[in-house]
Amino acid sequence: MIAKLIAHAPTREGASDRLAQACAEVEVWPVKTNAGFLARCLDHPDFIAGDVDTGFIGARLEELATPPEPSDEVLMVAAAATLGDQDGAASPWRDLTGFRLNAAPETTLRLFLDGKPVTAPLPDGDVEADVLMTGDEVVVFEGGEAYAFTARAPFADLDEAAGDGQIRSPMPGKVVAVSVSVGDAVVRGQVLLTLEAMKMEHGLAAPFDGEVEALLVSAGDQVSEGVSLARLKAVAAA
Repeated sequence: MIAKLIAHAPTREGASDRLAQACAEVEVWPVKTNAGFLARCLDHPDFIAGDVDTGFIGARLEELATPPEPSDEVLMVAAAATLGDQDGAASPWRDLTGFRLNAAPETTLRLFLDGKPVTAPLPDGDVEADVLMTGDEVVVFEGGEAYAFTARAPFADLDEAAGDGQIRSPMPGKVVAVSVSVGDAVVRGQVLLTLEAMKMEHGLAAPFDGEVEALLVSAGDQVSEGVSLARLKAVAAA
């Protein structure tokens, strides 16, 4: 235990509301806390009404234990912090955010949360919020939860996904060749697809011996970073 929160009020409802608010305002990183879980418990109508027993959490486990998706406000704050200049100096990379030649301005930014891509709306102006910048991560707090965003998908996460058979794009690019078909047997290290990016061709290889279960792209497709291109399945040895 790293801290204890205590609240009191003339009524149970008032005390529960104060304690729920205190839990929702907890901002701790990188230590994991159950502040968000406690806030959801305290805000539950049954808890406020005093209708609780030893099975209260178990009967509502998924509802209480699953952190909500970050709100649009959190996503916008993460996008602003990712794009912002720390020294406040004028910068075309910040001041021209969303600009595209001969096209409508881009209004969203692709970020990664827990290794998964999310689309964050770009702010119209300055955004003021408390964020924590640590290494490559932008941490935004909401409802007692900490959401850590990165601008790029961690390669470790991509490798882990590949261990489950997912072949993901390591960067934005164009699929210039698909060297296998669904149902083909492949061996570890065999090139499955070729991606053209940054004026270079990158061969994406099978992470293990197996069978091509699905091909999710075709030659000529433009793909974004982190998207799934193909899926393999392991084949039991005879």
